[in-house]
Amino acid sequence: MPWMLFLPAGIIHLYPRKKSESRRESLFLLIWFGVIFLFFTFSKGKRELYLLPLYPAASVIVGKVWCDIITTSMERFKHEWISFPIYALAGLC
Repeated sequence: MPWMLFLPAGIIHLYPRKKSESRRESLFLLIWFGVIFLFFTFSKGKRELYLLPLYPAASVIVGKVWCDIITTSMERFKHEWISFPIYALAGLC
């Protein structure tokens, strides 16, 4: 999935939230993704099917980043965390 290139940017973007409502939503997404990812990272039996619960959380995280980039001015963040995955995806295609 090409949008997974933006997942590290999304995780970094969600981490330092200041408002209590936004922080609660961000914390929910990070815990949802983190618990499932860590559980299946340390489990001995690995199947791709078991990672399916990660995809909704990852897509919401990436969607949140793109929504914030489109609606607000985040030039520094946009340059460092968004430009590189776009160039990498274009080069891969």
